[in-house]
Amino acid sequence: MKYTVKVELEVEIDLFETDYIDEEEQEELNDIITETLLDNGVEITQEIFNEMKKRTNVSIQDAFTFNEQTMD
Repeated sequence: MKYTVKVELEVEIDLFETDYIDEEEQEELNDIITETLLDNGVEITQEIFNEMKKRTNVSIQDAFTFNEQTMD
């Protein structure tokens, strides 16, 4: 059986030194958030599996595969 979960993340950032950021600055913030999540993706996924193992009766075997994608 395959179980698929879609996760949506909403990040709210208060900018104290400015009232406006341009599109380039928005892209830079998005890149920082995306890179951080990508860098920690394996640890995040492993922690989800560990919690499922501790808190449910679900047996997880061969549940994780990793496809490395390069960013342009």
